[in-house]
Amino acid sequence: MNRFAATLLEREREGCLSLSHLRLDNGVELTALSAGLDGVDEAGARLYVAIKAAEVSLARPPLSAISLRNRLPGRVLRLEHGRLLSRIMLDCAGLTLEALITRRGADELALVVGDEVIALVKANELTVLSDVD
Repeated sequence: MNRFAATLLEREREGCLSLSHLRLDNGVELTALSAGLDGVDEAGARLYVAIKAAEVSLARPPLSAISLRNRLPGRVLRLEHGRLLSRIMLDCAGLTLEALITRRGADELALVVGDEVIALVKANELTVLSDVD
């Protein structure tokens, strides 16, 4: 599980849904969609963002029009290939992000250490946690 400290920029609510706009400590901005989220709403609040490695998709730049708003540019640090899955470690502006994708997907991207990629995460796949120590 990827876990990063973040600052809440704003939170919009509609019914039981909330859309949180966050900034990671490295400056990357993310959007998280949550249902029934209680807790901190004040801009400037310190939070954590959790992202499952299996919910991270990878693309090679340049990226054309796409609805995914959460885009983390990164560089491949390490590749671990299994028969079915590949674990890819990325450096995203000083934060280490783990992606778990199918081996076929990794092979099609033909990634090597040092390649530039864009990590993509849907807003509903980010978890916002308020237990910042």
